[in-house]
Amino acid sequence: MTSKFFTAKEIITLHEKYNRDGKYGNLFDIDVTKVASSKSKTKCFYIPLLINNFDGSKCKLKLKIINQLLMSNAKVSPYAEENKSKDVGIIYRELTNEDLEKSDYQNTGMNNLHNSLINSSKEFIKANDIICNEFKALVENKICTYRGSAFQIKNKKLSSYRQEYRNLTNDEKSKTDEELGLNTFETPEGVRVARLKNSLYRYKIPVEQDEPYRIGYYRSEGKSGDENAKKKFEYAIYDYDNNKKTANGWIKTPAKILKNNKPTDLDINTVGLFVSYLSLSTGIASFDSVILSSQGISLKPKIYELTVKHHKRAKKEYIADDEYNSMEFISQSMKKSDEDENDLSISNEDEEKLKSSTRNDMNSNSHENDEDETDENTQIDEPDENHDSPKQESKVEKKEELINEEMEKKITKTVAGSKSKPEKSNSKTKPKKTYKNVSDNEDN
Repeated sequence: MTSKFFTAKEIITLHEKYNRDGKYGNLFDIDVTKVASSKSKTKCFYIPLLINNFDGSKCKLKLKIINQLLMSNAKVSPYAEENKSKDVGIIYRELTNEDLEKSDYQNTGMNNLHNSLINSSKEFIKANDIICNEFKALVENKICTYRGSAFQIKNKKLSSYRQEYRNLTNDEKSKTDEELGLNTFETPEGVRVARLKNSLYRYKIPVEQDEPYRIGYYRSEGKSGDENAKKKFEYAIYDYDNNKKTANGWIKTPAKILKNNKPTDLDINTVGLFVSYLSLSTGIASFDSVILSSQGISLKPKIYELTVKHHKRAKKEYIADDEYNSMEFISQSMKKSDEDENDLSISNEDEEKLKSSTRNDMNSNSHENDEDETDENTQIDEPDENHDSPKQESKVEKKEELINEEMEKKITKTVAGSKSKPEKSNSKTKPKKTYKNVSDNEDN
């Protein structure tokens, strides 16, 4: 089954094409002929998720993330055992003016960058809402009504990657909505919860399962199912500032931090230093399967490649060149300061502190409490053979239309006119890498 990289705008258009009445239920399908299962005692099933394309064909869903600001630092679930998590989580939500007021993204001249970022965020969140609502309809209409033998449902509890409410704290439980300034309600299980002002959308980034627990995954270099095939480690997070633009495209550089003044790969404990609140991100999210487990029916998008423009910590798929170029425009607008030189540096002593702090709640800049993630890390992740790695995918169109046409115009006027010609690619010359430092004492 082929995959296609869909933009947020395309998801919205497809929903309108297949649901002319404004309802949900016609965009997604499942492939019961290719259901995979785990070999553990608590058997999980992985049902391939398909999306109806513009031409009526069905394909795997890959969502492009283009110039979206992160609403949290990357972190391990607080319910995971130390160094046992299969992934780290990041959050997106609808961007607000309040977020941008405390950021380094500045409006310059006639270019209203804040409006462009907010409009792009609204479109991205709308596409995520469509995915979550279509997933719910798919479960109700096709999975829970399935009578075949390809999979069994153990628990019908629905769990998408969208969080719409949070648990109340002990101090809040005895107070009224008026006293709290919150909109609360009771779940079907009888638990009083508070509705979030803005929903949170939780994405996962894979983690190496052995020391040093780097951020990334292993890709088999042989045929699918060949247990003896060589495996190559693929980084999941790349550093925009150290990526090099050439006449032939971009040379990507894995993100690193300075550990004892030595460039070191991001790992499960230090990833939050680089992938931080308000950082600019562009990448691809894979919605490969609907997961059935003893804990319910879930949809957990994974990001196998994310390019990040680090924002100092505030109070493989294929990425097309024009999307890197749009990151370049936004990057140029950011303020520079001497503090930036210490933001990505850490000592052995500070790293030990991080090992415990990474299990704390999402930093306060997300403005919301964490989801009640009930032991989600006991579930087994989707088998590797179900993931189409960047090397396995055919290279799709390089010159795809830029989503934000207004941004494209700004790039043409601002970047093309002021930037020098790109350097010619030289395989013998490695791009010079620099690593910023931002102190670990900045407010989260």
